[in-house]
Amino acid sequence: MSTDARSPAALAEDFAARFAAIAATRMHGLPVMNPQLAVEALGFAERRDARDGSAGVLGLLIAPWFMNLLWLPRDGAAPLV
Repeated sequence: MSTDARSPAALAEDFAARFAAIAATRMHGLPVMNPQLAVEALGFAERRDARDGSAGVLGLLIAPWFMNLLWLPRDGAAPLV
């Protein structure tokens, strides 16, 4: 998925929708799934990498079975998930 033309809010919405669908299908009923939690994408915002100055979007994805900090580079490099 290219992040070059999408806003951080659009990326957050897309991740939340994709993982909500996964929660309702592939993860439904598995022991690691906490049905009291919902999928949320929080804090997605433009950032610069302190090491090399590359641009990207940083955000937190919470699902009923995990929590990941996501770095989505703007330069076309592979995302660090």
